[in-house]
Amino acid sequence: MAKVLVTGGSGFIGGYVLRHLAQNGHQVTNFDMLSKPVSGVREVIGSILDRTLMAELVKEHDAIFHFAGFANINKVKDDPVACLELNIMSTAYFMDAVKRTDKLFFLASSVYVHDDNGHFYTTSKLCAEKVCRNYHQLFGTGSCLLRLGTVYGEQSRHEDVISLFVKRALQKQPLMIHGGGTQVRNFIHGEDVARACGLALTRRGEDGVQTLILAGEADVTINDLALKVQSLIPGTVISHQPAAQRVKDYSGAIEGLTETYHALQWRPQVGIDEGVKRMIGHFRQ
Repeated sequence: MAKVLVTGGSGFIGGYVLRHLAQNGHQVTNFDMLSKPVSGVREVIGSILDRTLMAELVKEHDAIFHFAGFANINKVKDDPVACLELNIMSTAYFMDAVKRTDKLFFLASSVYVHDDNGHFYTTSKLCAEKVCRNYHQLFGTGSCLLRLGTVYGEQSRHEDVISLFVKRALQKQPLMIHGGGTQVRNFIHGEDVARACGLALTRRGEDGVQTLILAGEADVTINDLALKVQSLIPGTVISHQPAAQRVKDYSGAIEGLTETYHALQWRPQVGIDEGVKRMIGHFRQ
């Protein structure tokens, strides 16, 4: 069993990963600005921009899962510099600490880094990936890029479209779709991300920079999702609105899913139907 450092373990996705690793016997440390005690998990409160503290924590652990950062995409426009600093510089600090070691470094990235949509969040993730690749080119430092699809789950911040649709439907409010509703998402439950991370930890790939695509196989449009919620919560009204003023929406086919499924001998287990039903049950409690 490994000694694993999870940054952002008090948050949404990091929390799923942290709990899964701890439940499977790993010695886990949660490095976060916020305290959220989990049985059997050590907590270290601090900033991912505290380079000295980060270097000390790296020495104590075999692997690092880096989920902390500027994660709320809808608030990036309010402070783009903070987004760039947190997501890029923290990665650089970690990579510098793990260079010339056999530590495993896993970076939480996005399947949309290839999409030129003019968004600071995806720019920050693309730059963080490039930092990992540069450290490999210059120092031979290995890393694993975890490109995540649209993650959701009962333990989320409930600002994702699945949560918003379910909450509105249960409150007898219309589901608001801006534009044509043909935007595609590859939804994946946090539990499936956590399972994949556990497998990635034990099935180390070749030295270098490995990329794993952690996303659902099904392409689900926003229209599809709305109809699914409507079928499960009778009486739900769907309302199409003019497209909101926003940067270009995420789009484009996701490549590498099959290769990741094969490499990890893994497939998502929580399908979108079950996931929506779970979310309905969560909000009805």
